[in-house]
Amino acid sequence: NRALAQATADYIVVIDGDMVMHPQFIQDHLKAAKKGVFMQGSRVVLPQQKTVEILQQPMNYPQIKWYQKGIEKRLEKRLSACHLPWLNSILHKEKRDYYKGIRGCNMAFFREDALAVNGFNNDFVGWGREDSEFVARLFNNGVKRKDIRFAAIAYHLWHNEAERDALPGNDRLLKNVIEQKLTTCENGVAQFLNHSTELMD
Repeated sequence: NRALAQATADYIVVIDGDMVMHPQFIQDHLKAAKKGVFMQGSRVVLPQQKTVEILQQPMNYPQIKWYQKGIEKRLEKRLSACHLPWLNSILHKEKRDYYKGIRGCNMAFFREDALAVNGFNNDFVGWGREDSEFVARLFNNGVKRKDIRFAAIAYHLWHNEAERDALPGNDRLLKNVIEQKLTTCENGVAQFLNHSTELMD
């Protein structure tokens, strides 16, 4: 939310800090951009050994190819790392109320669509569902989803999974938004927008 408040561009691409992106990652997202639609990308999780190799050379940004050794054993995951943007336009259409695979590590949307629902909900604590709850409010406000595969390719560095103690409470927050068809949250980006304006003044 702090970043969203300070952003000056019309289009926002969200990633995690432990991602390795294809050289055309941003270009792919910008080509797919459409008002009233958020783009949901995927990720290829790198094994621990490959992650260690990459982190041993922090000054060299890795160029990862789908066919390299030590990336992903599952064929479907390897194939999803092929850069074939034309195939994405054939396979994926706009949809509503589809929550499978919602991940903030590879997501893009117009800033005005995010501000209309007051951004992300700061009430979330710990791991889980903050991205889905944000998307639920986008859906409730008329925004559609489109998946972006075979483009905007991103690799996720391996790490131990976070504790999920907060998941039951986070699930309740998500369920409430879906059932009540809420389009906004009280504790969102607005407070940071006001602070950002004061800093610029």
